[in-house]
Amino acid sequence: MQQVHVRKNAIGEARLVDCDQGKLADDAVRLEIESFSVTANNVTYAVVGDGFGYWNFFPVQGAGTDGMGIVPMWGHARVIESNVSEISVGERVYGYLPMATHLDVVPGKLSASGFTDMAAHRQPMSPVYNSYSRLAADPEHDPAREGERMIFGPLFKTGFLIEYFMRSQDWFGAGQVILTSASSKTAMGLASTARHRSPDIRRIGLTSPGNVAFV
Repeated sequence: MQQVHVRKNAIGEARLVDCDQGKLADDAVRLEIESFSVTANNVTYAVVGDGFGYWNFFPVQGAGTDGMGIVPMWGHARVIESNVSEISVGERVYGYLPMATHLDVVPGKLSASGFTDMAAHRQPMSPVYNSYSRLAADPEHDPAREGERMIFGPLFKTGFLIEYFMRSQDWFGAGQVILTSASSKTAMGLASTARHRSPDIRRIGLTSPGNVAFV
């Protein structure tokens, strides 16, 4: 197995490290990571990693790892070994992954559409990051759009949740919403959702002159 270790206090410094996978635990599944996206969102994970616990999702392995961490990514993986009867080798999943070639997860809360990694070190973190979609029964999955999903999916959900919260509060009596950094994926997701779910709210975007045409 290989992992990309990034220095936490100097994220421009990274190294590719060979690690021993070891024996798969009795209640675990081993994933081979096929693809993940790298965006400004992942830089945010690294910059605020200590304050928000992002470095805790995927601990580094091996000697000489003090001060190093693994940046989380969103992507796709395939089951290559399974000690869970409900999950078969060859099955593909989508979710939160390390910058690495492999990941062991402990599936729980199993359903046809997904599962949650119940590994002890991940339980203090938000369950949003610990949930994996099983692509064979995932209505969001489009084989032709896997790249777009990795890039836009996580932050579209953030925009969706912002709109849901604001609408549940009747937009706090406001008639318009101002979106700063309007070219960002979160802002675009919020604007799109608000257009459909809160059409009476006027949407105003702020962006740089160079991004006006794009936005």
